[in-house]
Amino acid sequence: MNLASTTIATFDNQTLVVPNSNIWGDVIKNVTAQKVRRVDLLFGIGYSDDIPHAAGGIVRLAGSTVAVRWRRLCG
Repeated sequence: MNLASTTIATFDNQTLVVPNSNIWGDVIKNVTAQKVRRVDLLFGIGYSDDIPHAAGGIVRLAGSTVAVRWRRLCG
């Protein structure tokens, strides 16, 4: 942070230079402040698709991630 701007390193390795007028005048949403975050995903399938098959694939995919598996075991 300097008198005119604030430099921010993002988690995808980008550098943002934000004018301090934006820092002081706007709401800043910090998505990395908490250790665990909720992520909402929307899935769609066609009318002629097999719904149980598609739902099973989504459940298998979600269950293969560490965070979802941890939540299921501890929750």
